[in-house]
Amino acid sequence: MSMSHAYMKQANVVWADISQVVKENCSVEVKFGNPKDDMMEALLRRRNG
Repeated sequence: MSMSHAYMKQANVVWADISQVVKENCSVEVKFGNPKDDMMEALLRRRNG
């Protein structure tokens, strides 16, 4: 396995871990119609009021 494949595999594992933590700790389901919407910005705006 080349170094780039090993790196990509490791990066995918880390992102999967992050996604699982977010799913386990999310209290509100967030849905967006447009995939280009900035979800993090929307979550931060919602949090601030």
